[in-house]
Amino acid sequence: MDGGRVLIRTNKRGRKTAKGYHTYVADWREPKLFIIYELDAEGRKMRKGLERCDGTIGGPEDITRLLVAELRAMGAQDAKSITFLGDGAK
Repeated sequence: MDGGRVLIRTNKRGRKTAKGYHTYVADWREPKLFIIYELDAEGRKMRKGLERCDGTIGGPEDITRLLVAELRAMGAQDAKSITFLGDGAK
């Protein structure tokens, strides 16, 4: 699980420019992302195992809800162990 940075473009209301475009404001947002994959007995990523990648612009509650839903859909409750990795950020 990790985050990044992305510009979210929001059009301003009002008149268009001379070229026919609306002006806009671009705010930086931090998307929350995760990748789920299977490991083999030696702890290496399986080549043809299940893999899921997803994310959201929402907060930590949104990404946690999404992660739990994906793990349930994959049948993670039957896994011998689950390992979470991150970069150590809050």
